[in-house]
Amino acid sequence: MQVQFLICDSCFWCASTLADRAVVGRCPCCGADAIESIPVAAGERYRFDYNMQSGVTLEFA
Repeated sequence: MQVQFLICDSCFWCASTLADRAVVGRCPCCGADAIESIPVAAGERYRFDYNMQSGVTLEFA
Protein backbone atom coordinates (compact mmCIF):
# COMPACT_ATOMS: atom_id res chain seq x y z
CA MET A 1 0.00 0.00 0.00
CA GLN A 2 1.35 3.43 -0.99
CA VAL A 3 0.75 6.62 0.97
CA GLN A 4 -0.11 9.55 -1.33
CA PHE A 5 -0.33 13.27 -0.52
CA LEU A 6 -3.02 14.84 -2.72
CA ILE A 7 -3.25 18.57 -3.42
CA CYS A 8 -5.43 20.63 -5.75
CA ASP A 9 -3.51 23.08 -7.96
CA SER A 10 -6.52 25.41 -8.05
CA CYS A 11 -7.68 25.84 -4.45
CA PHE A 12 -4.97 23.98 -2.44
CA TRP A 13 -7.41 21.47 -0.94
CA CYS A 14 -5.30 18.59 0.35
CA ALA A 15 -5.59 15.11 1.83
CA SER A 16 -3.61 11.94 2.44
CA THR A 17 -4.64 8.54 1.15
CA LEU A 18 -3.42 4.98 1.63
CA ALA A 19 -4.58 3.81 -1.79
CA ASP A 20 -2.21 2.32 -4.37
CA ARG A 21 -3.51 4.81 -6.92
CA ALA A 22 -5.12 8.23 -6.74
CA VAL A 23 -8.77 7.76 -5.76
CA VAL A 24 -9.68 11.43 -6.19
CA GLY A 25 -9.87 12.56 -9.80
CA ARG A 26 -11.74 15.82 -9.26
CA CYS A 27 -11.30 18.24 -6.35
CA PRO A 28 -14.17 17.81 -3.87
CA CYS A 29 -13.82 21.47 -2.84
CA CYS A 30 -13.70 23.43 -6.13
CA GLY A 31 -14.45 20.74 -8.74
CA ALA A 32 -11.25 21.29 -10.75
CA ASP A 33 -9.44 18.43 -12.51
CA ALA A 34 -6.18 19.65 -10.99
CA ILE A 35 -5.29 17.07 -8.32
CA GLU A 36 -1.57 16.35 -7.96
CA SER A 37 -0.49 13.14 -6.24
CA ILE A 38 2.85 13.01 -4.39
CA PRO A 39 4.06 9.61 -3.12
CA VAL A 40 5.25 9.52 0.49
CA ALA A 41 7.78 6.84 1.46
CA ALA A 42 7.20 4.54 4.44
CA GLY A 43 8.27 6.34 7.61
CA GLU A 44 8.63 9.68 5.79
CA ARG A 45 6.98 12.64 7.47
CA TYR A 46 5.73 15.79 5.80
CA ARG A 47 4.34 19.15 6.83
CA PHE A 48 1.98 21.29 4.79
CA ASP A 49 1.70 25.05 5.32
CA TYR A 50 -0.13 27.76 3.41
CA ASN A 51 -0.21 31.53 3.76
CA MET A 52 -1.38 34.29 1.45
CA GLN A 53 2.11 35.78 0.87
CA SER A 54 4.26 32.74 0.09
CA GLY A 55 1.61 30.22 -0.99
CA VAL A 56 2.08 26.50 -0.32
CA THR A 57 5.09 25.09 1.52
CA LEU A 58 5.72 21.35 1.76
CA GLU A 59 8.47 19.99 3.99
CA PHE A 60 9.46 16.33 3.84
CA ALA A 61 11.64 14.72 6.53
